Parts: sequence; C-alpha cells; structure tokens
Amino acid sequence: MPIKKTPVDELVVFGYDLKQRRVYLGTPVNCLSADTQIGEISPESAEMLSRVLDRMEDEFSNKPIEVHLSTFGGCVYSALKIIDRLQSSSCQIKIVASGPIMSAGFVIFSVGDIRQCHPHTRFMCHAAKTDEISGTTTDIKMESAELEWISNTYAEILKENTRMPLDFWKGLLRSSRDVFMSAQEVKDLGLADQILSHKKRGNLRRGPRFKSLNKPFDSDTVQATVNKIFKRMDMPTLSEVTVNRPKVEPIDESLFIDETPVPDDFDQTSRDVLEISKQGLAQIVEGEKDKNLAWNKCSLKN
Repeated sequence: MPIKKTPVDELVVFGYDLKQRRVYLGTPVNCLSADTQIGEISPESAEMLSRVLDRMEDEFSNKPIEVHLSTFGGCVYSALKIIDRLQSSSCQIKIVASGPIMSAGFVIFSVGDIRQCHPHTRFMCHAAKTDEISGTTTDIKMESAELEWISNTYAEILKENTRMPLDFWKGLLRSSRDVFMSAQEVKDLGLADQILSHKKRGNLRRGPRFKSLNKPFDSDTVQATVNKIFKRMDMPTLSEVTVNRPKVEPIDESLFIDETPVPDDFDQTSRDVLEISKQGLAQIVEGEKDKNLAWNKCSLKN
C-alpha cells in the first residue's frame, strides 16, 4: 500500500521525487549551506540517498528507480556507502549521467543496473587523494595503507562492472594524473550501456530561431563583429569570415508546442513544498543527523 507522502518527501527541488521514483544524486540536500559544494558526494547526500531508497523500497519493492548523477566527486567513504546501498537494493537501479562524472562519481556510475549517459558527459578517474599525509612514521604507514585499500577496492568494483580487467583499473587508479574520458570511450570500456540521443528539434525551432538563422545578413557587419572580438583577445583579425550555410534541422513529429495554460489546481503539493522555509528545512535535516557522524568532515576525497 502506498505510503502517504509528507512535504519533506516531495522536495523535488532538493533532489528527490518519490512519485516518479527519481533521485538526483550529487546535489546535497543541504545545498542551501555555504559549507558544501554543489555536486559533492558527501556524508549528507549519501545518508539522504539511503533513506530515500528505503522509503521507495517500502512503497514498491520491485519498481525501478532512476538515479540522475552529476558530480565532481567527494568523500570516498560516502561513495562506498552509496555503492553498497545501490547494490543491496531490491529495485532495478537505472543511473542517468550528465555533466561531470568524476572521481568517486566515476565508480558510483559503474554499479548501475542500467547505465545511460548524455553525449557530452565528461568522465574522469584518478588515484584516491588526501589533503596531506603527516604525523609519525606509523601514522604515515597507516594512511598509505588506507589509500592503497581504497584504490584496490575501487579497482575491484570497476573490474566487476565493466569489461576491463583488474590490472587495467589498478593502473589508472594509481596514476598521479587525472584521466579524462568521453562518453564513447567509457562505453567502449563497458562502463556505460547507452549514450542517449538528442531530440530532433526542427519543429520546435520553426519560429524566431529559424528566421534569424536563415534570413539575409550583412557580411560586412559580421566581419566587423568578429574582428572586434578578436582584437579584444589580442588576437590577429581574420581577413575573411566564412559563415555556416542555413540548414534544415530534422523533425520529430511527436514533439510539439503545447501553449495551453497550466490548470490553476495543478500539483498543489509542489506549491506547498516550496513554502517550506530555508530555516525549516535546515531544522529538519539537523534533527535527522546522526550525532556520531562528522557530516562536514571527510579527509579522504576522490
């Protein structure tokens, strides 16, 4: 039986949509705080993801869940918590990647049951890092051993979820360099299953855009504008500017422009949610925190 939803459950703007069974991972629930970078894998985002998955599984234990992922990385322990939680779910997990999928996010993406990415998604992996290793000789040895364990664990996860062998991933994850990859490259490695295609938008662009790009223009004006921009950058001006020829964009007849007004009573719940104040949300999150968890500190980043 579906569980009655509360305003906090419906906080789509903060990354969770129980009705559509979507989670937007990478933007933390405390994104109103100046202390946390947008898109960071953090103890907060890992904890709230775990709670939201629990709620979705309690409602429907076998319906698929979409995780929309975009992140520059973050806390390695939070990433491992997310990976464990996703792989222990009774639901099929589809991960849809866009923007940056870097560092810890690179490994999280690999464990999805269905892994999709947009064409311009940018992937990056590198060795696990810490801000500084210092202290006694014993401390340094212990810290180095922990970094080695993290690197080996990440390599094992990637081996299990791609077509590439363990030695390949160990080599990449021990490199001192940031290794960037395109969507097609990670698909070739077996990390992504599908690269999503853009919509054919021709019939959505028949108005001002089409007229603007296809009407006659003054070539001297374009030449002057280009030269002015190049001079601003201290670059040599061009003797002649060649412009693109007008093109006919492909059309998808299933796409159309619906200009009818949205009904006044549409989705009253979403309006109720937006009335929750920043202070009220902060109090809710604060009251839910585990007192033994250092929410804003995680020395090992990836």
